[in-house]
Amino acid sequence: TCPRLEPKSVGFKILIDLAKKKGFLNALGVVKFLPKRLLFSFCEAISPFKGKLEDKLIYIYAMKKNIEYIMNIPISKEREIVDFITKTDNTELLKSIKNKTLISAGLNDPIMPQYLSHKLHELLTNSRVIVNHGGHMDIIAEPGFKDMESFLAE
Repeated sequence: TCPRLEPKSVGFKILIDLAKKKGFLNALGVVKFLPKRLLFSFCEAISPFKGKLEDKLIYIYAMKKNIEYIMNIPISKEREIVDFITKTDNTELLKSIKNKTLISAGLNDPIMPQYLSHKLHELLTNSRVIVNHGGHMDIIAEPGFKDMESFLAE
């Protein structure tokens, strides 16, 4: 991720602000009982697929797996996660990382805007950024995914 959470999506910002309020996450627990298709539709709305049609299956699979994972996180842990991602600044930690790092950014990512990927690149001294036309979940279906394969082969 980046030094701190700075989502571009107004809907995501509102959701994070609400999640910080006491009781909201408990009330949100009812979401776990909603049909997965409804949750998937919500996720599609905040991070729509913008890649090639033949790559949409990868996007759908990744998003469904992400939803399943999130649905299994207990509410108490979600509160810890919200506190962590909204209050933590990882700048100093990121500056200390010397590992070779590939940063994959989606040009149309409403949750993690592209400019944050470049901030991250500035902090990680041994990094490279690849920018795809995708959003948050569909960047692996973009042509830049081949850049990832070549980076891993180096």
